[in-house]
Amino acid sequence: MIARVFLLLSLAILTALPGCGGSRERSVGITEPAQKTATKPGDAVVVTLFHETHTHGSLAGTPDRPLDVTFARYVGLRNALRSRLREPANSLFLGNGDDVSPILNGVRTDGRHTIDAFNAAGIDADTFGFNELHVLSEDSPPSEQDLARLRELVTASHFAWVSANVREGGNPDEVFASAQGARRWVIKDVGGVRIGLTGLVSASPALGIPALPPGLEASMRVLDPVQAMRETLPQMRAAGAEVVVLLSHMSEDDTRRVVRAVKGIDVALGTHLGEATPQPELVNGTLVAVAGPDEMQALGQLDLTIRDRRIVDYAFRRHVVSASGPADSKVEAALARYLEPK
Repeated sequence: MIARVFLLLSLAILTALPGCGGSRERSVGITEPAQKTATKPGDAVVVTLFHETHTHGSLAGTPDRPLDVTFARYVGLRNALRSRLREPANSLFLGNGDDVSPILNGVRTDGRHTIDAFNAAGIDADTFGFNELHVLSEDSPPSEQDLARLRELVTASHFAWVSANVREGGNPDEVFASAQGARRWVIKDVGGVRIGLTGLVSASPALGIPALPPGLEASMRVLDPVQAMRETLPQMRAAGAEVVVLLSHMSEDDTRRVVRAVKGIDVALGTHLGEATPQPELVNGTLVAVAGPDEMQALGQLDLTIRDRRIVDYAFRRHVVSASGPADSKVEAALARYLEPK
């Protein structure tokens, strides 16, 4: 009898734990429960997407850039803009990868400073860029140990890591670091609208250079973005995504190639190589917007007016971050522990 009770309790605990219980759905994507106050047919909802990151981990400032800004001020600007919205809760803060760095202002952090700062900032989702795939090691190429360290960072993240094409080497059906909480996609209920989020990285950072060097295939694979998105998009729609948002760490050309080849992506945000867009480009029905394009040069604000599960209008603005603007105190505190006293 005691053994039976222990077995039942153990099964209950395993079922309650995130990612446990062998649920295939949870290993692929996560859908938030629908809000009790869902929108009525014909009602319009404005959903605001603040984007993108692409910080290279330089969160304490980038003095080699025209603007010496910090991530705390970047988030402070987001806070100020969000407070002016009619419905501040109807907004998301989204990254597009290349955010992890092993060092902050000469202090070795193994990337933890990025995770702590992003947790403090309330980032909703980020995706794997080439920094995540390469830069945890100060030496190139990356090693198995570096990828193990990346898994630890995913575990420590309070936000979602999403990627349609960065997969486990031993099981390409699974997103990389799925056991640590990464997902191919997540669906968030924002003002009663189901916003699906996924990410893609280019198969190559530059012509002739693979995403990963030979020898790491046992731990990670990077699939062709078009192939991966053709597989992932129908899954997101079947799970209830009404608006699909792609966090892009791809070049301009690759982003256009994907959205031309895969019909049904509503929004693509960010770039790996490319210029900022003064206004979003409409490519095969997809709004393509680039704010930065990197190093916190600008924060993007994309306001989507959504009616009956469709984007019926939008407004976009790039907000330049000021080195004297307001700073988020939680982000400052998160980074302070890593900075050497001056």
